[in-house]
Amino acid sequence: MVSVILHEVGQRFGRRVLFSGLSLRVEPGEVVVVAGLNGAGKSTLLRLIAGLLRPSTGEVWLERAGQRLDAEQRRASLGYLSPDTLPYRALTVRENLDFYSRVRGLPRWDAAVVELLGLADRLEQPVAELSSGYVQRVKLAVAMLHQPAVLLLDEPGITLDEAGHQQVAAVVAEQRQRGCLLLAANDPRDLAYGTTIIRVGG
Repeated sequence: MVSVILHEVGQRFGRRVLFSGLSLRVEPGEVVVVAGLNGAGKSTLLRLIAGLLRPSTGEVWLERAGQRLDAEQRRASLGYLSPDTLPYRALTVRENLDFYSRVRGLPRWDAAVVELLGLADRLEQPVAELSSGYVQRVKLAVAMLHQPAVLLLDEPGITLDEAGHQQVAAVVAEQRQRGCLLLAANDPRDLAYGTTIIRVGG
C-alpha cells in the first residue's frame, strides 16, 4: 500500500506565496480534500504530488512499506484527473481507452471502470460528440484505468449532472478500498467525501 507524504512544503511564484510549511501524511483508505478559493493553490498542490512541479521548499514523496518510490514507481502508482488534460476528440471513447491503456503498458482496460462511470453505451461514440459531462466521465476513466494506489482528482464534479455526481461518489468509495485519494474542490458534495479537509490560500 502506498502513502503520500508532504514535509514542510511551500510553493511560490515570484513574490506570490501560495502556501508554506505544509506537512501531511495520507494513508490508504483516506480521502483528503484540498479546498480554497480559485487561484489559491489547490491545483498546484496536486501537481506537486503528481511530480509535475517541484516545491519551492520542502519535500513531497510517495512510499511503500517505508521505502520511497522512485520516479517510475511513482508514475505507475498515480492516477491524475486535471481540467487541463483532455481525451482525443477525434477518437471514440473505446479508442481513447485503448490508447491510454497502451501508454500505461496495460494489456487491456477494465470493463468495470466503464460500467462504474456509465460509459458502456458510449464506447463507439467520438469524444467530439459527447456532452461536457460525458467527457468528464471519460477523463475519470482514463485516470483510473491502471487501478492506481493514489488517485488525484482536480474538480471531479465539474460539468457533471446529479447522476455524474453519484458516479464520483462510487469512484471515491472504490478508491478508498484500493488506496488513497486527494481531491481539489469547493463543491459541498465533494467536500463531504473528505476524511480530512485542508484549506490553502488563507
